[in-house]
Amino acid sequence: IENYDIEKSILPILVIVAITCFLEYFSKDKLNIIVLISYSIVCILYHEFLMGIPIIFYDTIFSKYKYICILILIPYIMNIHKYPHMISIMILGLLSTSAILKFNTVKYENLHDKFIKQRDDLTE
Repeated sequence: IENYDIEKSILPILVIVAITCFLEYFSKDKLNIIVLISYSIVCILYHEFLMGIPIIFYDTIFSKYKYICILILIPYIMNIHKYPHMISIMILGLLSTSAILKFNTVKYENLHDKFIKQRDDLTE
């Protein structure tokens, strides 16, 4: 990044942390989509926020409207030329990793729920 400044990198990190805490606390599907669209618009306007795309993607990928999560790739594609190739590849790798991690998390949560239900049924 040509004009890297540490002060410019603090605000995106704080915004990303606040958004993920907000999404985790409320965990409503429609609210997740609104936040995703808003964050996509912010990423289009300010490319410093692109580094948080994998985190927001992780929070919203397996929501009720999971295909809308592809919207998060639009700012990435629009601003890909503003980053060196290595950082662009890193963001793509983190997107893939976050999708795999979320898939495994959902799978294990479902297994845990089935285990609890079966345990409760057997104790009755």
